[in-house]
Amino acid sequence: MNDTLHDLMRDSAETIPTSVPPIAAITRAGRRRRTRAVALVAAAVVVLGGTAATAVPRLAGDHGAGPAAPTRDHPAGDVPVFLPDSGFEVGVDKQEGHASVSGELVATQDDRCLVVGDDQVPVFWPHGYMGETHGDGSFSLLDESGRRVAEVGDTVRLAGSWRAPASWSGDELCIPDDRKTFMVQARPDVVR
Repeated sequence: MNDTLHDLMRDSAETIPTSVPPIAAITRAGRRRRTRAVALVAAAVVVLGGTAATAVPRLAGDHGAGPAAPTRDHPAGDVPVFLPDSGFEVGVDKQEGHASVSGELVATQDDRCLVVGDDQVPVFWPHGYMGETHGDGSFSLLDESGRRVAEVGDTVRLAGSWRAPASWSGDELCIPDDRKTFMVQARPDVVR
């Protein structure tokens, strides 16, 4: 029975017309598939790289505060530090409140945040204000023009308004989500 099946297959294979395989077309199709695959891999690397660059700091617990990318020339050993920014522009925006808070300027979170007083009042600083750590271990508060306003250890008086925890997102490293914060709306005064 196997011989009969084998003979039938041989006879039908001989009746099928055949031609030379189209090697050139097969090669071009393979090249197109490889080119498409390389392009997809390159796009995936770009997308995943961008996602990782955004996600890794978030997963590591960094919520935006900390050493900043340099925006001006800093002397060697000085490191700029982003501080929570209220968006309020001193001299441009109208002050909303007439509250004030006084106390010693204190660096927290490994020199990534500036708070005020023994209660360590969390502060939203005016737009453009930033911190700067120095090679000698000191920490300065800089205004929107990069001028030193105060140093850690100075007693400062801040004018502005209080914000309830629900009035902001609560995802800042320097701003806990369960405390009132102070939004500075004027240039800080150094008391001593």
